[in-house]
Amino acid sequence: MEEEISKFIDLFEYLYQNKWKNFIIQDQGWTSFLEGEEKIFGIIIRTLLCNDITSEKFYKEIGGYKGAISRYNRGEGFNILIERKKEYNMGIGKGAHRDERQRTGTPTAIERYLELTNEGQQKYYANVQSYEKLFNDFDNLPSIGPLTAFDLTKNLFEGKIIQLLPDRFYLTGGGQINGIKNLYPGVTNNKILKKKGDELMQIIRDRVSISEESLVFGLEDLLCIYQKGGYYKLFFEKGLLKEFGEQLLSKTCSKERGRC
Repeated sequence: MEEEISKFIDLFEYLYQNKWKNFIIQDQGWTSFLEGEEKIFGIIIRTLLCNDITSEKFYKEIGGYKGAISRYNRGEGFNILIERKKEYNMGIGKGAHRDERQRTGTPTAIERYLELTNEGQQKYYANVQSYEKLFNDFDNLPSIGPLTAFDLTKNLFEGKIIQLLPDRFYLTGGGQINGIKNLYPGVTNNKILKKKGDELMQIIRDRVSISEESLVFGLEDLLCIYQKGGYYKLFFEKGLLKEFGEQLLSKTCSKERGRC
């Protein structure tokens, strides 16, 4: 095993043993108080707007799931996100997985999501047989992309809407891609990177006693976070596991995803 990969797994294990937040199933915020179709739609809106305060306000103003369908059928759409920009902030702080750049596409994304689940959300999710199908359905929605598609599946899993887990290593955002490239220098081909990611997950499975959901979702977060700021280079060179690990224990993708 290459030295960098071995040290990365040491870091992974250290963070897991010290209960890093990104390895723990997260609370679903205000959507936890919803049920059925409304809860599912709440999770979708909370993820797309990437800000607890804003997303709850928007969800209530459009009348939740029932109201959203009515708006769509009347042709009103969801452009109030753009028209009332000051009232509906998207994301929060540097590194938010969705921010103001996605604002113009989000109303259309909501409409296309309603079309995707037009026979009912619960029926749609019950009929999805594979994680890849679900991921691709989300990824194909306007303004979504692989990172938000991954976030949507994670939040739906944490909200107990689906039981599907990633069936392989998925390339999501730029941070995660940079993270795995640092472990495999010189590898730039996405197909090979995915293969390396699969190998990395299997090595962790063999070495760390961890649930599958904590592995597949936590690894994605760690790859994204550890490489920020460049301090990881010192960790690789001098093996400062505890020092680097303690630094990362205070960091979480939850905040970067706009959960305030």
